[in-house]
Amino acid sequence: MYTKVLGFIWNSSIRLKIMKRILLKIKELTFSLVFIVLIISNTVFSQTEIYVKMPVGGYAPMDIGVAEFVPKKVEFTSAEKEMAQRICQVIREDLKFSLMFYVFEVDSFVFEVLKHDWGNLKGWYDIGAKTVLTGDLEIKGDYIDVSVKLHDVESLKKIFAHSYKTSIFNYRGLAHAVADDVVQKITGETPIFSTKIAFVSKRDDAKELYICDYDGEN
Repeated sequence: MYTKVLGFIWNSSIRLKIMKRILLKIKELTFSLVFIVLIISNTVFSQTEIYVKMPVGGYAPMDIGVAEFVPKKVEFTSAEKEMAQRICQVIREDLKFSLMFYVFEVDSFVFEVLKHDWGNLKGWYDIGAKTVLTGDLEIKGDYIDVSVKLHDVESLKKIFAHSYKTSIFNYRGLAHAVADDVVQKITGETPIFSTKIAFVSKRDDAKELYICDYDGEN
């Protein structure tokens, strides 16, 4: 059962697990790392109303479904369909990485339960999801417009809705921003998905500065 509260749910052990996972991501990079600095991008936390599942006996991941994002128009391009899939997948991977969510995998069984309708909240409830993120997308020139909604499927209440706009070349940044908002709205925690990793690599006797996403991409 979800209840409206003010506060935090992450404890030090969860934060430690997150840092360990980030360090594992860093080790996967092909560069020789000399130092690492986390640069937090424009993420200022302020106390707000949040929705949180209150587990009994300690921490437990929250059950969330991330529906396939769809193009806004009936007549859409293949580029819009592919971009919708890419953004949706990045959001899923972000939420999995956080250790705060159990993200339902989308397979043929889920698709059948939902009766081919990603917005079927009752269908998501039937497979065990407590919250569901839906979204649609439109490409306008070199920009993408994405609108998302987060629902509590038990009460059928909309938790939040928001629109995002960015360059098509920054679709991963947009996806990270969506995942940030989901974490902050549901838990009240300051998210990490828009975090950047800066590091120095020595090549050909010269040191160079590199910056990438928290997950090693870009």
